[in-house]
Amino acid sequence: MHVRTGSVLFCVALGACASQPPAPHVPGADSVAVVDHIQGTPVMLKRITVAACAPTMGSPMPTQAEALPLLKEKAAALGATAILRAKYKPAGLFDGCGLVPALRATGIAFRVAP
Repeated sequence: MHVRTGSVLFCVALGACASQPPAPHVPGADSVAVVDHIQGTPVMLKRITVAACAPTMGSPMPTQAEALPLLKEKAAALGATAILRAKYKPAGLFDGCGLVPALRATGIAFRVAP
């Protein structure tokens, strides 16, 4: 009985500590495009992943419209001009949001070489 209680308290504490502060706005994030195929000569930067966290435990899961700006800001911080194949799925307990509902967005950041 004590082990279960301790485990629950540990998970609650972990969830409270895992929430992340909002990232500062990155210039140029609004100009990052999301595409399904690449035109031109691309320079692949890296796979990027972000988690859009709900504000509280009882809040609904964030939408794709809330996760996309976070993904674009991360890509812009790398110098990307586009994101290839953005995908969304519900985030798990260890994706950075703790116990609150979250949506994970992933994609490949790249820029087109001049």
